[in-house]
Amino acid sequence: MLERHWLALALAAAFVGAPAAAEPLVESAATTAPVSAGAGWHALGDPVLSGLIERGLAANHNAAQALARLERARSLEQGAHAQSAPGGSVRLEATGSKQGSLRRSGVELDWELDLFGRLRTRTGAATQRVVASAAELEGVRLAIGAGIAHTWFEVLGAREQLALARSVADNRASMLKLVQSRARHGLAAPIDEARASAELEAAQADLPVREAALQVATHRFAVLLGESPAGFAVPAEAAARAIPVQLAIPAAATWLARRPDIRQHEAQLRSSEMDVEAVRSEFYPRITIGGLLGFIGGSAAAVASSGSLSWMAGPTLLAPLFDRPRIEARLAGAKAGKQEALAAYRQRILLAVEEVENAVARHAAGQRQLQSLERRAHHASNAQRLARTRFEAGAADMLELLDAQRTAQQATAALSEALTAQRQGVVAVLKAVAAGA
Repeated sequence: MLERHWLALALAAAFVGAPAAAEPLVESAATTAPVSAGAGWHALGDPVLSGLIERGLAANHNAAQALARLERARSLEQGAHAQSAPGGSVRLEATGSKQGSLRRSGVELDWELDLFGRLRTRTGAATQRVVASAAELEGVRLAIGAGIAHTWFEVLGAREQLALARSVADNRASMLKLVQSRARHGLAAPIDEARASAELEAAQADLPVREAALQVATHRFAVLLGESPAGFAVPAEAAARAIPVQLAIPAAATWLARRPDIRQHEAQLRSSEMDVEAVRSEFYPRITIGGLLGFIGGSAAAVASSGSLSWMAGPTLLAPLFDRPRIEARLAGAKAGKQEALAAYRQRILLAVEEVENAVARHAAGQRQLQSLERRAHHASNAQRLARTRFEAGAADMLELLDAQRTAQQATAALSEALTAQRQGVVAVLKAVAAGA
C-alpha cells in the first residue's frame, strides 16, 4: 500500500478572514512538482518554520541530553579500544621485614593477547552502542522538529480561530446596530433586539477562550525552542495562502532504513549479540605478556645505583577454575538481554509500519473531509448573504438571519480546524517516514 503512494498535501500558512469562504482554501496539487521525502522540513514550504526548527534544534534541552549520552558512549568506546593496546604504569614500592627493607621502582608493562576475541567483542559492543546513541540523537532531533512544526501549525490555527471569533463578534455588533436602527423606525420588535444582544454577548464570551488557546500554544512553542514562555512572541507566518506540496512515500525498505528508532534498536540488538560473545569468551584462558624494568635495592641510595638495575618479562596464563558458575550466570543474563533486544526490534518495526499506515490513512480521510467542509462553508456563506438580503428587505425575520449566521460561523470554524489538522497530518507523515531526519 505504501510503495509509490502519492499524497497531495495542501498546506496553508494562514486562514484569517470573515466567516464567508468564497474561494477554496485547499488547492489541487496536480500541477505541483513532487517533493522528495528526503527534503525534510523544507518540504513544508515555510521558510519561517524551517528557521524556527533549526533554532529549536540548537537550543532544545532534550537534544542536549541526547548529545551528552552520545558523548558518553563515545568515551566508553575509546576506553574499550584502549583495552586492546599495551598498558603500563610506574611502580614505586617500599617493603620491610625482619631481614631488612626493600625498595623497588620501575616501569611495568602488560599486554593481553586477544586470542579468543574477548576484547574485540567488547569493543564491537561499545561501537554499536555509539551507533545506537547517534541514532537516538537523530530520533530526538526528528521528534523535536516534528513537535515544533506541529505546534507551529497549532499556533497558526489558534490565530485563525481567534481572528474568526473577532470577525464574528464584529458582525454581531454590526447586526445589533442594524436591529436597533430598525427598531427606532418601528421595523423591528424588541425581541429581535434582545436576540441580537444575546448573540453579541455569546460571540464576545468566546474571545477569552480563543485568546487563552493561543497563549497556551505559544507557551508550548517557546519551550520547544528552549526559551522561557514569559514574554515570548511567535513570529508572523511567511505566507498568506495555501501552499500545495506533493510527497512521494518511498518503499517500506527505504523509510524503515531511514527511521532513527529502527536503526537505534538494530544497533542495540547487535550490541547485545556481541555482549553474549564477550561473556562466552571468558570461558577461555587469558594470556597476558608482562614485563618490568626498574631498580631494586635495600635503600634509596641502592635503588639509585646502576648495579640495582633489573628486569623481567614473560607470559601469564589465567584460566577460569572456580568462576565458571558466575560466568554461566552472566552468559544467561546476556542471552536474555539479546532476546529482549530482538523482541524490542521486532516490535519497533511493527509500530513504525503502524505509524506510517495511520498517518497516511488520517491524511487521506482528512483531505476528503476538508473538501466537504469547503463546500459546506461556501454554501453556508451564500445562505447567510441571502438571509441578510431577505432580512433587510423585510422578507425574513430575525431568527432566520441569526440561524444563517450561526451556521456560517460554525462551518467556517470547522473548516479552519480541519485545515489545522491537515497541516499537522502532513507533519505526522513526514515524521513517520523520517523525512525530517
